[in-house]
Amino acid sequence: MNLRNTFPPVAAFLLLVVANAHAEDGWKPLCNGTDLTGWTSEPKLDHWSVRDGVIIGKNGAEKKGSMLWTDAKFGDFVVETDFRFEGIVDSGVFIKGMDYHVNLGISSSLMTDMTCSIYAPKDGEKYPGKARDVAVAMKPGDWNHLRIEAMGKRITVHLNGREVLVYETKALETTGSIGLQVHAGHDMKIEFRNPRVKPLP
Repeated sequence: MNLRNTFPPVAAFLLLVVANAHAEDGWKPLCNGTDLTGWTSEPKLDHWSVRDGVIIGKNGAEKKGSMLWTDAKFGDFVVETDFRFEGIVDSGVFIKGMDYHVNLGISSSLMTDMTCSIYAPKDGEKYPGKARDVAVAMKPGDWNHLRIEAMGKRITVHLNGREVLVYETKALETTGSIGLQVHAGHDMKIEFRNPRVKPLP
C-alpha cells in the first residue's frame, strides 16, 4: 500500500470529523480574534480593543466607564470566558441587559471583593446573590475560567470548574444581550479570552 497516496484523504476525513464535532456541540465564539465585530460599546469611547484574540477593557484618563454589548440577543444560554486582571477592578458580565450581572473584582459601593456574586438592586438589595468559595477557586493575577448559565430565571456560576453560586432572579428578561463592563471612576484593565456562548433549548 502506498501510504503517501492514502494519507491526505485520511487526514482530510479526520479534520472533517473534528470540525463537525465542534460545530455540533452548539458553541458559538463571541470574538473573531481580531476586532470587535458583533459588539457595540456604550458610550462610544476608546475603552475596548482586541489583541491576540483577547478582548481588553481599559479605562481612559477620563475614567467615565463603558459597557460592551453583543449585537446578538439570546434566550437561555451558557456563556464561558477566561478572564484576567491585576490590582483593583470593578467589572462584570451582564446577563440579558442591565438588571443582572455577575461581578468581577471589587464592588465600588461595598469596597469589597464580590467576584462571581450577582449585582441586582431591583431584587431588593445590591448583591442578593452572594458567591461562595471564590477565594479557594480564584487564581489572582492569572487566567480564570468563568461559566455562567442562564436558564429561565436561574443563574448558575462556576469559577475554574467550581460551582460558586446558584441564584433565582425575580425578573430576568426572556431574551437580551451579553455585556462586559469597565466601571467608571477606576484606573483598571481587564481581559476576556475566548468568550463563547451556547444557546440552550
